[in-house]
Amino acid sequence: MTTEPASPPDGSSFTVRPGRVDDVEDLCRLVGLLAAHLGDQATFRSTPESFARYGFGTRPMFQTLLAIDDGADGSAAIGAVGACVYLADFSTWLGRPGVYILDLIVESTHRGRGIGSALLTEAARRGRARWDADYLILAVDRADHDALRFYRREGFEADDHRCVLIRRGLDDLVDERRAHRPRADGR
Repeated sequence: MTTEPASPPDGSSFTVRPGRVDDVEDLCRLVGLLAAHLGDQATFRSTPESFARYGFGTRPMFQTLLAIDDGADGSAAIGAVGACVYLADFSTWLGRPGVYILDLIVESTHRGRGIGSALLTEAARRGRARWDADYLILAVDRADHDALRFYRREGFEADDHRCVLIRRGLDDLVDERRAHRPRADGR
C-alpha cells in the first residue's frame, strides 16, 4: 500500500511508501541527520547493517516508511527525503494497542511540504490496519522547539506524568550469575 503522491503548494510531489531492505543506506543517512540535528552524533551507532538485521530480518523489530521526492515539478527525482520508524505499542492503562514513533525525520530543505504529516498519517493508518492501533506516542528532545511545535500542530500533547528513562547496556543485568543472586532486600 503506497499513499498517493502529495502535491504541496510549491508544485513538487512526494510519495510515502514502506521501507525495503535496499533502503537501509537512506534510512541510516536520514536517522544520522536527526542525530546531527540534535547534536548527538557521539551516541549514534546504527549502521545500514543494523537496520537491515533488525528491521528487515526474519523477525523485524520495527517498521519504516520513506518519503520519496518524485521530482514531479520538472526537476529530477531526488529520492528519500524523509522517514518514519515505528513499532507496535500497548498501553496497559488504556487497554489498547498503539503506534510508537521512534524517529520521524524530514530533511531540512524539504520541510514545510507536508511530508512529516504524511508520514505520521501513514504510520497511523498502517498501525490501525495491522495492530488495531488507537493512539500515537513518541518522545521529543525538549530542546527541539521546531519539532515540539510541529507535533503540537499535529494534535500531540505533553504527558506531564511520564519521564522517559533509558538504561544503556544490559550485560550486567542479564548475567546468568546475577539472575540467581538474592537481592539485599530479600526479594
